[in-house]
Amino acid sequence: MPTAPHRKGELMGLQDFCRDWRFRKRDINGTVEKEFDDGGWNAIHLPHTWNADDMYPGKDPARAYVGPAWYRKRFRLHRPPKGERVHLLFEGAANFSEVWVDGVYVGGRDGGFLSSRLDITDALDASEEH
Repeated sequence: MPTAPHRKGELMGLQDFCRDWRFRKRDINGTVEKEFDDGGWNAIHLPHTWNADDMYPGKDPARAYVGPAWYRKRFRLHRPPKGERVHLLFEGAANFSEVWVDGVYVGGRDGGFLSSRLDITDALDASEEH
Protein backbone atom coordinates (compact mmCIF):
# COMPACT_ATOMS: atom_id res chain seq x y z
CA MET A 1 0.00 0.00 0.00
CA PRO A 2 1.55 3.33 -0.98
CA THR A 3 1.94 5.64 1.97
CA ALA A 4 3.36 9.10 2.49
CA PRO A 5 3.72 11.54 5.36
CA HIS A 6 0.33 13.04 6.01
CA ARG A 7 -1.58 15.40 8.21
CA LYS A 8 -4.86 14.47 9.90
CA GLY A 9 -7.66 14.45 7.35
CA GLU A 10 -5.40 13.82 4.36
CA LEU A 11 -5.38 10.61 2.36
CA MET A 12 -2.86 8.22 3.95
CA GLY A 13 -2.74 5.43 1.40
CA LEU A 14 -4.65 3.39 -1.13
CA GLN A 15 -5.08 -0.32 -1.71
CA ASP A 16 -6.32 -1.51 -5.08
CA PHE A 17 -9.15 -3.97 -4.43
CA CYS A 18 -9.77 -4.96 -8.06
CA ARG A 19 -7.93 -8.28 -7.91
CA ASP A 20 -8.57 -11.57 -6.11
CA TRP A 21 -12.30 -11.60 -5.51
CA ARG A 22 -14.53 -14.69 -5.18
CA PHE A 23 -17.92 -14.87 -6.88
CA ARG A 24 -21.03 -17.07 -6.72
CA LYS A 25 -24.29 -16.55 -8.58
CA ARG A 26 -26.94 -17.73 -6.10
CA ASP A 27 -28.09 -17.03 -2.55
CA ILE A 28 -26.17 -18.85 0.17
CA ASN A 29 -26.81 -18.71 3.92
CA GLY A 30 -23.94 -17.46 6.05
CA THR A 31 -22.10 -15.69 3.24
CA VAL A 32 -21.66 -12.49 5.25
CA GLU A 33 -19.79 -14.24 8.07
CA LYS A 34 -16.04 -13.67 8.16
CA GLU A 35 -15.14 -17.37 8.45
CA PHE A 36 -17.44 -18.49 5.60
CA ASP A 37 -15.64 -20.91 3.25
CA ASP A 38 -15.72 -19.46 -0.28
CA GLY A 39 -12.98 -21.79 -1.54
CA GLY A 40 -15.25 -23.37 -4.14
CA TRP A 41 -16.34 -20.05 -5.61
CA ASN A 42 -15.14 -18.61 -8.93
CA ALA A 43 -11.98 -16.49 -8.72
CA ILE A 44 -12.51 -13.17 -10.53
CA HIS A 45 -11.09 -9.67 -10.85
CA LEU A 46 -13.01 -6.40 -11.10
CA PRO A 47 -14.57 -5.00 -13.14
CA HIS A 48 -16.81 -8.03 -13.52
CA THR A 49 -20.20 -8.50 -15.15
CA TRP A 50 -21.97 -11.15 -13.15
CA ASN A 51 -24.56 -11.93 -15.82
CA ALA A 52 -22.27 -11.85 -18.89
CA ASP A 53 -22.90 -15.54 -19.61
CA ASP A 54 -26.63 -14.85 -19.81
CA MET A 55 -26.32 -12.16 -22.47
CA TYR A 56 -24.44 -13.61 -25.41
CA PRO A 57 -26.10 -13.91 -28.87
CA GLY A 58 -28.24 -17.00 -29.31
CA LYS A 59 -28.92 -17.39 -25.57
CA ASP A 60 -32.60 -17.44 -24.65
CA PRO A 61 -33.13 -14.33 -22.45
CA ALA A 62 -36.01 -16.10 -20.71
CA ARG A 63 -33.46 -18.54 -19.23
CA ALA A 64 -31.17 -15.82 -17.88
CA TYR A 65 -30.43 -16.02 -14.16
CA VAL A 66 -32.41 -13.59 -12.01
CA GLY A 67 -31.52 -13.57 -8.34
CA PRO A 68 -28.80 -12.81 -5.82
CA ALA A 69 -25.11 -12.96 -6.58
CA TRP A 70 -22.27 -12.65 -4.06
CA TYR A 71 -18.79 -11.21 -4.23
CA ARG A 72 -16.25 -11.79 -1.43
CA LYS A 73 -12.76 -10.45 -0.87
CA ARG A 74 -10.21 -11.19 1.83
CA PHE A 75 -7.70 -8.49 2.67
CA ARG A 76 -5.05 -7.55 5.23
CA LEU A 77 -5.27 -4.25 7.05
CA HIS A 78 -4.28 -2.99 10.50
CA ARG A 79 -6.83 -1.00 12.43
CA PRO A 80 -6.09 2.69 11.85
CA PRO A 81 -4.71 4.93 14.58
CA LYS A 82 -7.29 6.67 16.74
CA GLY A 83 -8.98 9.44 14.80
CA GLU A 84 -8.21 7.92 11.39
CA ARG A 85 -10.92 6.33 9.24
CA VAL A 86 -10.90 3.56 6.61
CA HIS A 87 -13.18 3.83 3.58
CA LEU A 88 -14.07 1.56 0.67
CA LEU A 89 -14.68 3.36 -2.61
CA PHE A 90 -16.83 1.64 -5.20
CA GLU A 91 -16.68 3.19 -8.65
CA GLY A 92 -19.93 1.49 -9.59
CA ALA A 93 -22.11 -1.46 -8.71
CA ALA A 94 -25.11 -2.44 -10.79
CA ASN A 95 -28.59 -2.28 -9.34
CA PHE A 96 -28.61 -3.24 -5.66
CA SER A 97 -25.63 -3.85 -3.39
CA GLU A 98 -24.97 -4.57 0.28
CA VAL A 99 -21.48 -4.44 1.78
CA TRP A 100 -20.41 -6.45 4.83
CA VAL A 101 -17.03 -6.36 6.59
CA ASP A 102 -16.14 -8.97 9.22
CA GLY A 103 -19.82 -9.93 9.48
CA VAL A 104 -21.01 -6.32 10.00
CA TYR A 105 -23.25 -4.51 7.52
CA VAL A 106 -21.54 -1.24 6.52
CA GLY A 107 -23.86 0.08 3.80
CA GLY A 108 -25.06 -0.38 0.28
CA ARG A 109 -26.63 1.20 -2.74
CA ASP A 110 -29.92 0.86 -4.59
CA GLY A 111 -29.33 2.19 -8.08
CA GLY A 112 -27.21 1.21 -11.02
CA PHE A 113 -23.58 2.12 -11.58
CA LEU A 114 -23.33 4.89 -9.01
CA SER A 115 -20.13 5.38 -7.06
CA SER A 116 -20.20 5.19 -3.29
CA ARG A 117 -17.81 5.51 -0.37
CA LEU A 118 -18.40 3.49 2.78
CA ASP A 119 -16.71 4.02 6.14
CA ILE A 120 -15.73 0.55 7.38
CA THR A 121 -13.61 1.61 10.37
CA ASP A 122 -16.04 0.50 13.09
CA ALA A 123 -16.65 -2.86 11.40
CA LEU A 124 -12.98 -3.89 11.33
CA ASP A 125 -12.25 -6.44 14.02
CA ALA A 126 -8.92 -6.54 15.88
CA SER A 127 -7.26 -8.99 13.45
CA GLU A 128 -5.24 -8.03 10.37
CA GLU A 129 -7.23 -10.49 8.22
CA HIS A 130 -10.61 -9.30 6.98
